[in-house]
Order: sequence, then structure tokens, then C-alpha cells
Amino acid sequence: MIALTWAPDAFHFPIPLSEPSPQALVGDMVYFSLFTLATLGYGDNLPNSDTTKMLAVIDAVGGQFYVAVVVAVFVGMYAAQPRTEGTGET
Repeated sequence: MIALTWAPDAFHFPIPLSEPSPQALVGDMVYFSLFTLATLGYGDNLPNSDTTKMLAVIDAVGGQFYVAVVVAVFVGMYAAQPRTEGTGET
């Protein structure tokens, strides 16, 4: 949203920017951000300037690091559990 405030042509939308309501624009930006975080790719909303392309790359890398950290925390929690094999306890 900040990039659109600085440069209205920062993104390429399937419909002109002047037509959607503010709620639809927020929805498009959330959609763009989630697709970037998940690194699924784009089909309709595209970063149009070098600045927004750089922000999209940072967003995608941050999304991958977030997933890696969450998985590492769960693996660490699992590995830290005491083992009770062979004692008959569950």
C-alpha cells in the first residue's frame, strides 16, 4: 500500500487503478503479498517498478525464512522431548 502511495503506477492491475474501491485495492494488495510470501508466482497483479520488484523479492525471501524458522522451532520442540521407550510409560 505504501508503494502505491508513493507511485500509483508501481503495480500492474488487470483493471485500471482508478476503478476499484479502496476495499478491493486492499484485497488486491493482501492477495499480492500472500502470493509473494508463498512464492506461488503472479498472474494478474504484477510489480511494475524496480522498487516494487525489490520489495517483492524481500517479501518472498522473508516468507521462506519464516517457514524455515517455524519448522525449526517444531523440530527443536520434538527433539527436546524426553524419550520414554522401553519403560512401558506413554
